[in-house]
Amino acid sequence: MSRLSFVPFKPEHLNACLSLFNTNLTGYFSPEEVSDFQLFLENLDQNTHYYVGFHHEQIIACGGWDKQDKGYFLRWGIVDNAQHTKGLGSELLNFRIKKIEALYGPVEIYIKTSGKAHGFFEKFGFETFKIVPDGIYQGIDEYRMKRSPQDS
Repeated sequence: MSRLSFVPFKPEHLNACLSLFNTNLTGYFSPEEVSDFQLFLENLDQNTHYYVGFHHEQIIACGGWDKQDKGYFLRWGIVDNAQHTKGLGSELLNFRIKKIEALYGPVEIYIKTSGKAHGFFEKFGFETFKIVPDGIYQGIDEYRMKRSPQDS
């Protein structure tokens, strides 16, 4: 049973998404990234799909994807830190994977994530193909991961 209802991101969701980001400054994101995230949200284009997840009329998750040269890349998936370990991150990730597959069929899906989060993505079939020390920011390694098309 889905606990989140997803709607496409709108400019009026910006502050709620920035608040979600700020709840995750504990190894998931760096304070230096907030301006990158804000610029990303303010400059979404037709190739980027970004959604917010509501639970009881409150935004507690956001995330999306875009098409790049190699395939489809998950972008800025965030769940309110107070809601971690409740299955909502899994719900957000499954929503994005299913939307990508519904739109484009079985495709490779990529993500760049932190060392703190890479184990979560492994549970969903993502495999690390490169680790960049301090690749996100000082003290936060970047894990580049890929999920191959899954058999139905």
